[in-house]
Amino acid sequence: MNMKTMQWMGMLVAGMVLSGCFYSGSLVGPGDVEGTTPPRLVVNANKEIVWDNPGNFGPIPAHLKASGDQVCRSINGSRATGYHAKAMNENGLPFPNGGFYCVKD
Repeated sequence: MNMKTMQWMGMLVAGMVLSGCFYSGSLVGPGDVEGTTPPRLVVNANKEIVWDNPGNFGPIPAHLKASGDQVCRSINGSRATGYHAKAMNENGLPFPNGGFYCVKD
């Protein structure tokens, strides 16, 4: 598997689990700036995969907006509303291209 495919898969996986944060009732979403502590995927009490610090997502850079929306749309029609360059998976490892915070319209 080449690096570009692995990066795309990381974004897709990140996008797929990002929706869990929205659907689990989190009232916190992306902030005006990217936080210094990267958000990390965790399993909550309801056994859902969610972001531990969704408020640490910042704005999506213009050059990533289209790919973020594509990842989020592939989940279930949601859209990207936040981005963190060092967002981490559930093992504490950063996604190669960061992660998106997705919400359903």
